[in-house]
Amino acid sequence: MVHQVNPSGNAAGGRLQHLTTLNTELDWFRHAPLEFLRSAIHHVRFSCHRGIGLLQQIGELRGMGARLLWLFAGPVGLVVYGKDRLRV
Repeated sequence: MVHQVNPSGNAAGGRLQHLTTLNTELDWFRHAPLEFLRSAIHHVRFSCHRGIGLLQQIGELRGMGARLLWLFAGPVGLVVYGKDRLRV
């Protein structure tokens, strides 16, 4: 039996982790671009679980690089959030 964690239960910490990554570590993007894309996707995902709207999400990001990454990752993050909601 596979144990699945409820993503909304971890949303506050996950959101903070990925927001911090996007706001403070983006200088390392060229070394691990997929990890930063993953953080942008999960920032959208966990923010949606917390009821935080898209405008607030992008407003919390510092710097144009983080915001552009969020724009590219946003649709995927919304799809992942939708899949989470279907599983619960």
